[in-house]
Amino acid sequence: MSWTIAYDGEMEVIRATVTGELTAKGFKAMTAELLEESKRRDIYRILCDCRAASLAIKLSDIYSLPGELRELGLMSYLMVALVHSAAPEASSLFRFLDDRCHNTGLSQKAFIDYDLACLWLTGIDWSIVSNPTAVIAI
Repeated sequence: MSWTIAYDGEMEVIRATVTGELTAKGFKAMTAELLEESKRRDIYRILCDCRAASLAIKLSDIYSLPGELRELGLMSYLMVALVHSAAPEASSLFRFLDDRCHNTGLSQKAFIDYDLACLWLTGIDWSIVSNPTAVIAI
């Protein structure tokens, strides 16, 4: 698993682009680097693009991942959008990670749509949006 981390000044987010095999060990190492960059720049929004990564992570790893990420310093005030491929196996794993993070109080959300991930990071109140696809067209 490899990744690149960059700051997007226009959106004020830290972006990570992941390639290769996504593993729990690699995900934790990348998260540690993202947290360092977030702290250094005083930015609390992270966009992680995993669409080009293949999955080499087990369900049992995902179950324990939120607690391990908290130990690394991931806090609930940090917004993390994870963009993944629309493949069924990726969707089910990331949906489970989404649920586990929510249940442990982390503000981390999984998306298959890159633009929706960006919108979520901007802080749009989704409770007032009846048609999210209409928001993209604006």
